[in-house]
Amino acid sequence: MAILGIFIQSSNGLPIFKESWSSKIELLDEVDELLISGFMSAICQFANTFKKEIGYIRFISTEYQDKLGVDSILVNINEILATAFVDPYQFHDMVKLKIKWIYDKVLSKYKENLKWGRTIQLTKEEKEFCFDVLHDIKAKSIIDKRRNELIDAIDNFMNYNPDIRGISINSFDNTILFNYGIERDYLERLLYYMGRGISQVSEYEILHKPIIEEDGDSLLVCLTNPAVPIKLTDIEDTVPIYYYVITDPDCSIGPVIGSLVDILNPLIYK
Repeated sequence: MAILGIFIQSSNGLPIFKESWSSKIELLDEVDELLISGFMSAICQFANTFKKEIGYIRFISTEYQDKLGVDSILVNINEILATAFVDPYQFHDMVKLKIKWIYDKVLSKYKENLKWGRTIQLTKEEKEFCFDVLHDIKAKSIIDKRRNELIDAIDNFMNYNPDIRGISINSFDNTILFNYGIERDYLERLLYYMGRGISQVSEYEILHKPIIEEDGDSLLVCLTNPAVPIKLTDIEDTVPIYYYVITDPDCSIGPVIGSLVDILNPLIYK
């Protein structure tokens, strides 16, 4: 999981929608909504005083060892203020785009109520739309339908390419949709070191970064946009998915990426 939870309020401080989906922010359900909305409103007003806006706030756990923490991304759209809690490897700009879709499809119809400080209650269907957008449900369903084919293809591919340690398929905001050959926790740590400063990747572009682990082990993390378009909602154009390849540092990555794209694209984009 990458988007861990969300809190949406009106610009005048009225709570609208709050959900958490991860133990990393499980206490969100216990915190008073008015306390959260008051804090978020105050910090945004503080930033406005300096003619600035808040990019994100990173929270680090005080109870257990956690080098990565949780990022809270603040998104201000007209009469709403949304706070998305995400893993730090998430592409922040793309999370903001998801929240804009939610505003356009769901929240914008309530703008008069919010403008005049009236409370609103989202319907079951509206909450489901929010969940589906935030968690890439449509993209995941495409991957899940082809999971066995993907496993067979990647397993065979890795047998012929022993330098490869793992492969991941991610959504356009870097949510992990599928990973193979590498543990999820380890992959998330690698994505964190790889993903800082990335918002999006052009078609067929390849980004790579060498990483040296604490034990001295070195590897190469490679990211490419294979030009596979997916339509996630009825209010936006297509968005890409991304392939990650984790390899030994001396791997000839160009041919490997080319072969992987040729193998996976026909399976996903049917």
